[in-house]
Parts: sequence; C-alpha cells; structure tokens
Amino acid sequence: MRQSARLPDVYVHLYPPTIERDAGGHELVVFATQVGNRGSVPLEIQGEPREPCHAGDGHAGVAAYQHLLDPADQHAPMTRVRVGCLVFSASHGHWHVADLLTYTVRSGQGREVYRSEKVGFCLADGAPGNAAKGSTRPGPRYRAPGLGRNCAGEAVLQGLSPGWSDVYGSSTPGQSVDVSSMPDSTYCLVATVRLGNAAMLEGEGDAEDRVGFEMRGGTLRVLGRSC
Repeated sequence: MRQSARLPDVYVHLYPPTIERDAGGHELVVFATQVGNRGSVPLEIQGEPREPCHAGDGHAGVAAYQHLLDPADQHAPMTRVRVGCLVFSASHGHWHVADLLTYTVRSGQGREVYRSEKVGFCLADGAPGNAAKGSTRPGPRYRAPGLGRNCAGEAVLQGLSPGWSDVYGSSTPGQSVDVSSMPDSTYCLVATVRLGNAAMLEGEGDAEDRVGFEMRGGTLRVLGRSC
C-alpha cells in the first residue's frame, strides 16, 4: 500500500533548447535536463552487486533497489523495492540508473517524429530544486563533488534529497537530438522520466515536461511549454 507521506515526488524539467552544428555538419537541438525531488522524503537507489540484471531488463549490469525511508528516521531504510538496473556508462565514466529518461520530438500536429534510446542518469544532489510547499530544504545527502563521485560504484547510494535536483547540461552525451532530416516547422520536445514499474513515488504515471520550438533556416526559436 502506498503511503504518500513517505514517498518522494520526482519531476523533470527541460531547459530551453538551442541549435548547434557538429563537426560532421549535423544540425543538433541541444538542451539541459533537470531531474529533482519535490517530495518530503529522499529518493534513494542502490545497486545489488550480487544480483545481475534480469534477463528481461535488456542490460548487463546489477539490480537496482529503491529504499523506502522512515520519515521519522530517514537514514534507516524501511524496505527495498526493485526498480530495474544500474549500468555502467562508458561515456560518463560512472554508474547510471538505467532507462530513466526518454526524449521524444513531436510535430505540430502531435505526430512523433523522433524517439531517443532510453537514457540513464546518475542521481545526485547537484543543485537546489523545487521543494514541497511549506517544507524546509535539508542539506544535500547525495552530494557529488566532481564528476559522478557518488555514482562511482554499483553499490554506492544514489539519490535525490527533498528539494534537491541533478542537472545534465547540454554538453553532456545524450542531451541532443539530430534534426538534420527534419523540415522547417514547429515541434515539441518532450522529456519523460520513469523509474521502474514497481517504483514507489508520489503521484500517478510518469513525470513529463515539454517545450515547443520552431526551426527556420538553421535557426531555432523557443515557443513555450503549451505544445
């Protein structure tokens, strides 16, 4: 049974995209993404090195578990729920919660014209984020000074403290969409965050954010978030 008083509330936020041309001449829409926890308890994830990913997970890594924390003692795990896999990202040099994010681009008519491979994320208290109404933001518990320090091992705790977030900048691998073959038009960039089928989170369904943009002659104009 879900008790909302002790569940994290995960959200995703897209920063306004820009357009760039890479060394190969491809036009890329690049963007930063924030994943945060506006709930009253931490989101805490840990890998289990003795348990490989299951056959149906589609990854070579270790099982990932969410710790459900006691609001009276947030440093004592209450129970664990399996929420997928942790996988090592060679391009980032640390361990990710697998398949956390998906990016799609939709046409002005709502037709999906692009879907990314599912993107992994190292969860860490990298920046202050949205906090629950009336709550006080605690100090960061899952701090990562330097690149991926708290994601350096599969058994190390990853997470988001209440009111904290992690931001992947626009230069991070995976934070772009190749739009070279897309005609000039209006589009909608959508980010969806999902933490395993069994994840215990506040709210119903997947967290999502979107931002509209228009491409004309190699330039990009941001249109807002009502797309």
